[in-house]
Amino acid sequence: MPSWCNVKYRIKKGYSMDAYLTKLETEFSSLVKRSPHTNQTCNISNMAQPCGFTSNQYSDTLFQKAYLLKYVQAYELDYINLYEKLKQLSSTLNQKSVLNILSIGCGAGIDLNAAKKVFNNVDVVYNGVDNVHWDDRICTNESGVSYHDYGIDNIDDSIVSSADIVIFPRSITDIPKNSLKSFADRLVMLNKNNFYVLCGHVHSSKSSNSQLNLGSERIDAMMDIIKNAGLQIRLVEDSAPNVTEFINYRDYKVRDMCRNNRCNTGSCNFIAVKNINNKGYHHIGEVSQIV
Repeated sequence: MPSWCNVKYRIKKGYSMDAYLTKLETEFSSLVKRSPHTNQTCNISNMAQPCGFTSNQYSDTLFQKAYLLKYVQAYELDYINLYEKLKQLSSTLNQKSVLNILSIGCGAGIDLNAAKKVFNNVDVVYNGVDNVHWDDRICTNESGVSYHDYGIDNIDDSIVSSADIVIFPRSITDIPKNSLKSFADRLVMLNKNNFYVLCGHVHSSKSSNSQLNLGSERIDAMMDIIKNAGLQIRLVEDSAPNVTEFINYRDYKVRDMCRNNRCNTGSCNFIAVKNINNKGYHHIGEVSQIV
């Protein structure tokens, strides 16, 4: 099994990313060895390019574990970088008694790791929303951490009204346009605080990646709704990720684990992503009540 012993970051309150990854690896290997999948039904066969998979495929336990093994390190460091930028813009966020975070499209809660790492002087209250249930969610037993298996249309008013940070962790392009508009309307109606809207994996100018362009358009639409409601919103951060931390990554030889010896798929092996610095931009919008 690959070794992650050189990963150099830890989560507040003793949560060990090493232990999380080791558990993922063990369970993933066991699932592959016991899997009844054929080369026609195995989701892992496209792990080289998983973007665009359907919600049914994301709901598959085997695929989820492979996805996390491939991306969890790079994404966690990406979100740390994003939250560090926010902390530099507003140092008072790390001086509050409680920091309320609403994560839409949270997946396994990788962004929660980042928040606890960066905002280490406050109690983070985290509400993660995703219409797909992820088996390997992070910090599920910690006080103040809640996961909800529903989409953006069903978020409770009390969660929307109390959010200091609303983050779309690489998810804004997966949300239907009408649902995003309805959420923005609710956000400005219910939340009477100053708050921040964070987005990853978008672009500030025309890109060859249509998904990045769509994310930029969605952000602009949200900003227009907030402005039209009489609130002040500024795009205070629009920059590429700048992750410099070391990542120990390995090549996962899925084909060698699999018992389906008659499978002729050659694309099931995958390598854990090492760097995301060229994968879109960070956007941070600061929303202020006008007095």
